[in-house]
Amino acid sequence: MQIRTASPILAGFVLAAIALAGCKTQIDQDKVQALVKSVCEEKKVKVKSVSCPAGREAKEGDEFECTGELEDGSKFAAKVKQTDAKGTVLATVVGRFVNLKELGDSMEKNAGPGADVKCADKTILLRKGDSFTCDITVGDTKGSVTYTAKDDEGSVDKKVQVAGGGAAAPAAPAASAEPHAE
Repeated sequence: MQIRTASPILAGFVLAAIALAGCKTQIDQDKVQALVKSVCEEKKVKVKSVSCPAGREAKEGDEFECTGELEDGSKFAAKVKQTDAKGTVLATVVGRFVNLKELGDSMEKNAGPGADVKCADKTILLRKGDSFTCDITVGDTKGSVTYTAKDDEGSVDKKVQVAGGGAAAPAAPAASAEPHAE
């Protein structure tokens, strides 16, 4: 009786096929980090760094979080969801992009003639607990309005402060503008 063995080349292919069958597709960490960075930079928000988990298996419906730091030193998070088993992902930055200059312009229109609102000329990522302040002048009255985010979807509390005194009435015209989402 003669025993036959597979050729070394054929055996190599079989072992490679078994090894590949055992491997799971992983998402590309660098590409996900680049995607998160691009989401911010499309809105004119500069990113210092982004970190996403390594070795993540490609699995449809899987969700995970990446973290990052903006150039101003503030931290942020992005929710990432895998849309298929091939590693395709959708990234959503937690918070709301707000163009402060556009917000100031909107507040001026709402306040009426003679109103002058000065906000920083930049776009920020507004997250729950974050706040920013704009200066307001209406006629001879000077003050400020401070917005504080109540959640990550853009709901804000507004506080108008009049120079030399307390807060203005809640119905103050300059306080009626909502942050403009990018």
